[in-house]
Amino acid sequence: MANLSIFDDVRKVRILLADVLNEETDAFIELRELTEAEQVEMSSVKTEEGLSFWFKKKLPSLMVDHNFENADGVKIGAQEIINKMLSKGMLMTSIKVAYINFLQLLAPKKTE
Repeated sequence: MANLSIFDDVRKVRILLADVLNEETDAFIELRELTEAEQVEMSSVKTEEGLSFWFKKKLPSLMVDHNFENADGVKIGAQEIINKMLSKGMLMTSIKVAYINFLQLLAPKKTE
């Protein structure tokens, strides 16, 4: 008999901001995979502009971890990080591209 725990492990991608920003930093954000409903919703988006808008809207629920802290060493809330990232267009574009590449790796391979 199969154990339901096989469904407990949500796949995630850790995006290293050093790779995105071309700067030396240990900063990262970690995003979870999409639910089936989110996949359907995303696939209905037909334009690049629409996809960017959808991604920005979904980002708060996709972020599961990060390593940003304030000056006192206390972990900052995800929404504060997202607000800062949203003001950086190229950063958001790079994160979106990295995330979409991750989703494509998860997609089942089509056989011919």
